Amino acid sequence: MMKNLLKILKTLVLTTLATINVVACCRPIQKTNFQPMTSINEKITTLITDPTGNIYAASDNGVYKCNAGQDDFAIMTGTSGQITALATDKDGNVYAGSDDGYVYKCDVGSNHFASTMTGVSSKITALVTDNLSGNVYAGSDDGNLCTCTVGSSYFTCLAAMREKITALIIVGLSNLYAGSDAFYKCDFIKGTFDRVTGTIGSVEILTADHSNNIYIGNNKGIVYKFKANNVRPSWNTMTGTGGQITALATDKDGNVYAGSNNGKVYKCNAGDDHFTSTMTGTGGQITALATDKDGNVYAGSSNSKVYKGC
Repeated sequence: MMKNLLKILKTLVLTTLATINVVACCRPIQKTNFQPMTSINEKITTLITDPTGNIYAASDNGVYKCNAGQDDFAIMTGTSGQITALATDKDGNVYAGSDDGYVYKCDVGSNHFASTMTGVSSKITALVTDNLSGNVYAGSDDGNLCTCTVGSSYFTCLAAMREKITALIIVGLSNLYAGSDAFYKCDFIKGTFDRVTGTIGSVEILTADHSNNIYIGNNKGIVYKFKANNVRPSWNTMTGTGGQITALATDKDGNVYAGSNNGKVYKCNAGDDHFTSTMTGTGGQITALATDKDGNVYAGSSNSKVYKGC
């Protein structure tokens, strides 16, 4: 009698463990949807938000602004050419890089780019601001990294690489990383880029969370997580996405979002390395992602619309 009871209990335990393992391995995808905001009628190339939650969308013909809490975009003035990069600083000033090598600055609270910053010799492909120094960095189509210091309106070249700079990110104490044919860290003293090994393929997009983890999307549809704060920096290859990664963003809680050319946005919860949620409803290739101070997610699409996650 006792042997039969133990056998039954053993069978129940093994069955329960097997069920838990199946659930853990499968990790079913949760789905949420995007809702369209006012149509811009132009392909969205870049999205950013400022510290107050205003949204800025770059297109082939200019920059559009949507005030925090609203759904309507209005064209801003003062730029020319195709806008290819956007950035904002800690004070809320907005910078727009163009295909003719100019960087335009819009002061906080304004809808007009009143200042023009020069000195970059070719198309601006990436912009980033340093919250510590206040410097603005621009990456270009010919591989140059240029900086404009506080109070200046002229960029000077700091370093160069062989290929186009596709993305820039600053983490920690002014540590600057760049995406190109690979993943690089800038050595400001030597004026060089040092390759950071651990990825394959060319780097298309970069973003970072508040813990200074850097997320890298490449041309092979892979998202890497680079733990830059470790004594020995380490890599994780993240899983759960599909298609080619075309956009990345993180929110205030450390969640990570990856946009794809299949029109989906994948979400990875903070601290995890697997994308377990899928956001749909954009109807086109994801071209840009951004999050605001409240954790709302925005997606730019190839169908000329900006969508808000719900």
